[in-house]
Amino acid sequence: KLAITPEEDIKKDVPIIIEITNDVTDITIGDEYKITYRLLPMETDPTKIQFITSNADVLRITLAGDLLPLRSGEATITVRSSILYSVNTQVTFNITTFPGIELTPTNIQNNVMVGDSFTLEALPFPYTIETEVVNFSSSNDLVATISPQGVVNAVGEGLVVFTATLQSDNTVTNTFTLNVYDSLDDTHLMDLLTLNQMTYSTPHDLIVYGFQYNFSETRYESVSRYYIGDIPINSENFIPESYDYRPGLMNILPVGYVPFTELTNAWWVVVHDTASTATGAGALAHTNWLNGGTAGVSWHYTIDDTYIYQHLPEYEYGWHAGDGSTVVGGSLTYLGGGNRNGIGIEMAVNDDGDIMRTWQRTAKLVVDILTRNDMPRTQAKYHNDFSGKNCPNTLRTNGLVPLFEEMLDIEFKVANEHPNAIITFVSNNPEYVDNHGRVIAMPDRPMTVSYTITVVENDVTETRTFYTYLPGTVH
Repeated sequence: KLAITPEEDIKKDVPIIIEITNDVTDITIGDEYKITYRLLPMETDPTKIQFITSNADVLRITLAGDLLPLRSGEATITVRSSILYSVNTQVTFNITTFPGIELTPTNIQNNVMVGDSFTLEALPFPYTIETEVVNFSSSNDLVATISPQGVVNAVGEGLVVFTATLQSDNTVTNTFTLNVYDSLDDTHLMDLLTLNQMTYSTPHDLIVYGFQYNFSETRYESVSRYYIGDIPINSENFIPESYDYRPGLMNILPVGYVPFTELTNAWWVVVHDTASTATGAGALAHTNWLNGGTAGVSWHYTIDDTYIYQHLPEYEYGWHAGDGSTVVGGSLTYLGGGNRNGIGIEMAVNDDGDIMRTWQRTAKLVVDILTRNDMPRTQAKYHNDFSGKNCPNTLRTNGLVPLFEEMLDIEFKVANEHPNAIITFVSNNPEYVDNHGRVIAMPDRPMTVSYTITVVENDVTETRTFYTYLPGTVH
């Protein structure tokens, strides 16, 4: 029995009662639902109501009360007054989906050779069956065997497909395709590329940081660490020479440092990100800003997922590293010479771009600059190395500098050891993977994609087909 609240105690726009009227608490992923409720007094302003989810990974809710089920599990939605939080009510939803099995290998690289071993981990879904038994089988025990625990042992060269089957329902299955090699020689270009293909595309739940706002998104890694494709540079929009933030020729290196090339006194290539997350804040937008006369800073290149614009010649210096006029080797804390002798690259982080593609293209650009200027791989650095600033923020804070370093390593090795090779990529699943190796769509259910890489070097053509597992977004 409800107590009667005296009229004088009723606060304006604060309901006495919030009653949820939904008759559905079981939600299937992919279906659309809206939370409904009733306020007493009925004249209470509904714009003063907030929705809170207990588990945003399972169930999200919009400001309008639309429910967005993401993965199986339980989540509680709290409906409360935005003025007086103690006035609230809750409802728990059970999120489910059609049964399936998600597979994750402990080794994601395409480097499995005879004698190697790894584990294929299986997770049944939805969450209500995640502890059920999964059985494994191999399509060819002469290539690789798999134990009941998912332990794979490679015993012979060839292609093998592993099948995971739910013991309680043999219609629930999934597969994982693997090439096993007798040997791989990283001095041979096709083998080198093979070692840098992925059998599993790792999803990353990213937070992208910007001065306008931060945003969250999920991106899958590319199927290849090496970015197969050209990166044309637009060099027709340099910062005008009359602007004070185009300060002039690159400074002479201090005594004991010899330039790598006669073309420039550059000692470093310095990687940044723009920290501009706004829609459209790509390479062209930053070019227009630099050329507007009021920027007060300068760097050499801005790159996004599609374009590269050059702002300064590489034999000039800019103001981008935050280390003033410190010379190379002139700081006890940092590297020195970021401004005076660093070629600066700003990576776009705009919310309408593919940041993973931008990172891969940047690795290729960095190596292009290093190679053209006879600079060793060690000269690729980050803004943080010169001033301590957390830049490139998104790459660093998401813990993906090691991934970027892997991209740099393979780009540098190919560029310097195989400079005349022609490498092409053809996707057999272009709706999910493009012809650069980027995963451009995330499947609802796990799937395997395939693609072919062709190498032409010293008049010899070689072709190899690869397989990559894309995890599903619904489970």
